[in-house]
Amino acid sequence: MKIYIFPFLLYILLNLSLCYSELVIKEYHLNSKHISHVDGCKRIDNDDNFLVTKYTTVDKKNKQKRDRTPLTEPFEVTFNYTTGTNEQWEIIKESVNYAKELFNSIFDFYTPIKILLQIVNSVENKIAFTEHAVYYQLKKPNEKYGYSYPAPLAKQLITDIPIDFEKNRQHDIIITFNGRSVVRKNNLTPTMVHEMLHGFGFSSLIKRVLNGKFYNDAPSFGREYYMPDILTIGDKDTGMKVIKGFLPINVYEKNFVDIANNNYYFDDSFCSITDIDLNYEIHDPPYYSEKEKLQDLTSYVESWSGMQRGINLYEKSHQPKSTAFKTKDGRLLYVCTFSKSDKPDFNHICSRNMVYESEDVYNIEAEYDENFVMHPYNIGLALSNEEKIQKYGNGKTIGLLSEDIISALETMGYHRKGTPQDNTQYTVVTQVVNTAHTYIDGHFVDDGTSNINQVIQEEEEEDGAFSLSYPSLIYILFITLYSFITLY
Repeated sequence: MKIYIFPFLLYILLNLSLCYSELVIKEYHLNSKHISHVDGCKRIDNDDNFLVTKYTTVDKKNKQKRDRTPLTEPFEVTFNYTTGTNEQWEIIKESVNYAKELFNSIFDFYTPIKILLQIVNSVENKIAFTEHAVYYQLKKPNEKYGYSYPAPLAKQLITDIPIDFEKNRQHDIIITFNGRSVVRKNNLTPTMVHEMLHGFGFSSLIKRVLNGKFYNDAPSFGREYYMPDILTIGDKDTGMKVIKGFLPINVYEKNFVDIANNNYYFDDSFCSITDIDLNYEIHDPPYYSEKEKLQDLTSYVESWSGMQRGINLYEKSHQPKSTAFKTKDGRLLYVCTFSKSDKPDFNHICSRNMVYESEDVYNIEAEYDENFVMHPYNIGLALSNEEKIQKYGNGKTIGLLSEDIISALETMGYHRKGTPQDNTQYTVVTQVVNTAHTYIDGHFVDDGTSNINQVIQEEEEEDGAFSLSYPSLIYILFITLYSFITLY
């Protein structure tokens, strides 16, 4: 009996020591900004650690709220008064109040959207810039793969478990204005609405690959395509990076179609690569011994079943008026592809009335259409809202928002007032985390299991309970049962 029971008891104790893991929700943080200049709006990416995964723990005691009563005041705005004059802040308040009332008059919001507004003094010709929203992976019923949803939208949906949106970032939308542009002669309200729309989801996440170079130091083959971006977590102190996998495309891109045939670009084959969990730990730059991991990464991409879809989109992106966001009622909103540039702007809606040459060549204002508030080029700052609506709205707007843009927001998941309630329950994509180099609940874990367990242990001391990962618990029960069978 002693011969059998000792190793099994030891094995059980070893498994118990590994059971302090935590069920977490993945968050996607992008180190990029949408910047409105005097001439127009462009997205600027910081290539250094551009995209990272952070996690927030699942509170098992907190049940998901089902209250679908719309809020009367859904926007909670914080003003950072560190910089700026009283007059500048009055101008900004007028603009944000207009935007709040406009969105609240059209859509129902069930959870507050938290906005931070601030001013910096810059000598450049910037008007404002918006930091990228945090994204969460959610699945609709019967969907094989999840899509990324921006925090302002994810907050309004019914999910199977609650999400604590403030563990790793306190505000859903962060907009910074250049104090030099905040003057009475400038009408900043369209800029405010434009930047809030980027925060609401008008922003592209897919990665453009040139000459097969999809990741630094990974072997590449010379071809051009689009693909889901790579998820990494980096530790500058240790020089380590963890390649986690691939970023799910977002709910905005999900609705892109080829205008020529009305077919959607992205299907399950394109999304399939986002279901791979890699956890490759490599140095930056990588050691020679780590080259094999990067070769494996290339193999995943090269054998990816959605490659042809990515190639098709790249080929189309060279052609003007080739790609559109298709709304649920069949409207087509042209995203910006150019006649003389192979670098499209998927973050903006273009006018149907013109052919865009490139992101640096501007067109005649008279050809703008009712979607002007989401065009990549600014229309004269001196024009009032009423003048813009009268000149470009074509009788198809509610305030500064066109019916097209309103329909696009509905298609992504925002609920328009007066329409049937959508009670779809979304599944929040979770995973059990017990690894090094991980952001979790505002902490960076740099030395593996012990630090994660320390964070969890602190929470458990408050709760008076401890957490076992489900797979580990099943494994322990199996080993225990096997021990008794062997003994008796």
